Amino acid sequence: MIYVFEGLPGAGKTSIISRLSEMLRNRNPIILPEYLPQSYGDRTDISFYVNNEKNKSKIMGEIRNQICLCDRYWYSSAVYCSASSNAYTVNEIMQIYKILHKENIFEKYIYIYLKVSKEVSIERAQIPDVTNMWSTPSFCSRAYDLYETIFNNLNEITQNVVDKMVIDIEKNSVNDICTELFKYIY
Repeated sequence: MIYVFEGLPGAGKTSIISRLSEMLRNRNPIILPEYLPQSYGDRTDISFYVNNEKNKSKIMGEIRNQICLCDRYWYSSAVYCSASSNAYTVNEIMQIYKILHKENIFEKYIYIYLKVSKEVSIERAQIPDVTNMWSTPSFCSRAYDLYETIFNNLNEITQNVVDKMVIDIEKNSVNDICTELFKYIY
């Protein structure tokens, strides 16, 4: 099964995936980092992210009977584009989604939203090689609202989500989160 981790920068996606992969090492999980090595280009250009997601989708399509932990997916690009263009509604997000992906390339997966407050995200936001709009309060606030909108409307947005969960990272330690996810996966 594929597990997609989403959320604002600083939510702990990379840390949780790393710790969880250690806990699952006897199952040989496949880890899809935020940026795949075969995805190259200018990270300030949305085409870099579209290419990266297509590469992730190709790998996901080849996974059979293995656990896959994916650090971000197309939602992050939709949030970035929507927040940049001040889009807020599900229909506006879907328009951006249709622009980003014109073909149906998605596998079934479980959506895990790691929720962090805007303030904590701004405090932690450190994204190399990208003009750091994420650390701008107004942008981060729009992005937060968009992640909430996506989570609350996943069934309307995509048919590929088998299950979804939200984890408030400010109320739980990384170890506690990973222990619960480990139980869920097993």
